[in-house]
Amino acid sequence: DFFMRADDDVYVKPDRLRDLLESVNPAQDIYMGSPGFGRERDQERIRLGRAGVDRYCMGGPGVIFSRSALRRLGPHLNECLSDVVVSYNEDVEVGRCVLRVLDVQCTWAWETLWLFWTDYNNTLTTDRLYISEEVRFAL
Repeated sequence: DFFMRADDDVYVKPDRLRDLLESVNPAQDIYMGSPGFGRERDQERIRLGRAGVDRYCMGGPGVIFSRSALRRLGPHLNECLSDVVVSYNEDVEVGRCVLRVLDVQCTWAWETLWLFWTDYNNTLTTDRLYISEEVRFAL
């Protein structure tokens, strides 16, 4: 029913993921993860669309697609690949394709900001990894 794309350093808590996905209808076009607009200094380069409005799912913490979204997106992947804006960010290009083909943006829900959490500031160390509140709450 769902497909999750994640980096090789992502830790997933299967029970949390299952609980989340049981509340979502896979027959709807779902593109879920940690929403982002891109860093301000990169916005001109990535040209995602309307700055501060159009959002994509940041690839690092993981992205989930529903079966419906993948079925509709699949036939357009070659077209999307031939029209890459060269942002050097695969998550941005996937987001651009999803937005153009499905007219769906990354889920904007408070929970996803915490469930799809990543340590972008590299502040976690092995001694903090399991005591961090963010990590305990994340998927």
